[in-house]
Parts: sequence; structure tokens; C-alpha cells
Amino acid sequence: DLEGAFAEWKNTLRAEKQLPLQGKSRYAKSIAAAAADELYQRGLESDKKGNQEEAIRYWKQAVDTAPGHKKALARLEEVARRLYREGYALEDINRDVAIQKWNQILTITPPGSEYYDKAKAKLSRYNK
Repeated sequence: DLEGAFAEWKNTLRAEKQLPLQGKSRYAKSIAAAAADELYQRGLESDKKGNQEEAIRYWKQAVDTAPGHKKALARLEEVARRLYREGYALEDINRDVAIQKWNQILTITPPGSEYYDKAKAKLSRYNK
């Protein structure tokens, strides 16, 4: 049962955080990678069904579970790029919607990423 295994992975990762260890154990790293891959796949399935918000949630969870999960980060950057371009196109037409799109980028991409920095720069122009 995939759902049961997934729940157990999450429980194991939570339990290990409570232990006084120096970093993650080898087993926790393996579990985190497998859980992140599953979350990434769920994001792809949600995206194929047209549920972008759910896909973003899954991809963010994948990155939270295994920081540096390249495929999930790449998907989030794709979404951020689209949102940035939409905001840019709307900037002179509907600034409020553009600002909403740029704020959303800040919630889905990590600080220091290309579109996080671009969105932050755009928002700084209007949040004076």
C-alpha cells in the first residue's frame, strides 16, 4: 500500500528529527529521497490533471523533504518563470494582479533563485 508506506516514511523522518543526531542518518536521507520522489511524481500527476496549485504544493513538499531535489526545484522555477512573465505583461494593465503573481513567486521559490530575486526587485518598486 503506497499511501501507508508514504505515511510511514513521513513518520520516520519526523521521529528522527527528535533524536540528538548530527545531521540526517543514511537511512533518513534514503527515505527523504524516496518520499521526495513520490511527492514530485504526485505533483506531475496533479499538473497533468490541470491542478496547478496542488502540483505546486507537492513540489514544495518534495523540496522541503529533500532540499535540493533538482526536478522539483526545476518545476517550481518553471512555474515562477511563467508567473513572472504574466506579471510583467500585466504590470501596466493591472498592477494589483501583477503584484499578486510576483508575491506568489516568493512563496514557491527559495530565496536566491533567479525568479525569486526578480520578483522581489519588482515588488520593491511598489512597496515603498
